[in-house]
Amino acid sequence: MSHQKRIKKANITNIKAGACIFLVSALGLLLIVSLFWLEPAYGQPGNLSPQLAQLDSQLPEEIKAALKAAEDNLKLPEGKKYDEALGPALASDLNRIMNECLQTDKASSLQPFTVLARVSLEGKVEKVYVWPEISIATCLKSALPGIQFPEPPGPSWWTKIDIRFQVQAPNPEDFQSDGAIAYGSEAAVLVSSPDGWVIDNVSGVNQGLHCVMYPEGSSWEKGNEVMYINISLCQPGETIEESVAGDVARFKKNYPEAIINELEPVVTVSGEKVLLRTFNGGGYENYEAVGYTRFKNSLICYVLTSRDKKGFETNLANLKKMIAGSIIMEMGKTKE
Repeated sequence: MSHQKRIKKANITNIKAGACIFLVSALGLLLIVSLFWLEPAYGQPGNLSPQLAQLDSQLPEEIKAALKAAEDNLKLPEGKKYDEALGPALASDLNRIMNECLQTDKASSLQPFTVLARVSLEGKVEKVYVWPEISIATCLKSALPGIQFPEPPGPSWWTKIDIRFQVQAPNPEDFQSDGAIAYGSEAAVLVSSPDGWVIDNVSGVNQGLHCVMYPEGSSWEKGNEVMYINISLCQPGETIEESVAGDVARFKKNYPEAIINELEPVVTVSGEKVLLRTFNGGGYENYEAVGYTRFKNSLICYVLTSRDKKGFETNLANLKKMIAGSIIMEMGKTKE
């Protein structure tokens, strides 16, 4: 799985594994105003949700085992039927708990997360894992044992629920700015948008992106060219060169005929060297440039993606300017 998210400008509408809860929140109020049950493709194990797929190699062994058990259950007719029953049965309780969690921690991240729950024959929760362990996920984890689940087909039954949020802003312009701090688990990036661009901390949340950019008057969904920052954990002992090489190899596996070029590195204000690569052709519809740098055990990616060559060439300088003006900090040092 690529360290950065190669995203076409289209909303994700489905997750093809296990149950999926879709929560709608109005930021500012930080209240979940309604909960919808999607129509996921049940009984298709093996397709990890984005939040698990991105960090698959970093998952603890006990979570991998629980995930396998949940997906094995989905292969069974009775498992599929049970999975379909979870939504209506849990909707009210999950909506209530999420409201309580958001009220307790109004700064909680709204990135997607996955819940793995082991349920007894009586419908009692015996064990819970969440991944990634963001604050709202751990809040739900602590409350989940108090929920009555439907009685499962067998004892110690593992089930998987993917939870993601749709943020509905009354006015998208209320969430635009020309400067922001993108946070990771141990690194943060202070960044400014190039002239004529805006930063949006809302529109990319459904895709796990809390710092996206696009030209003024455009949007994340419809923009011909957009930029974003993504921060993820590196493989233990992995160098930045190895991270880049691995990402390039994964891309070439999907697009063997694609053209990948190496550009001159860019140096941030805080002194980090950012390695630049461009990706296009070979069936890949977009033109893309990715800047890679390492901070402690984090991989920071600056990404420009465009629907056409002209937009890409016009805005490559904006990506470089954005990178050169950024400051990378240790998470603990961003708060006084």
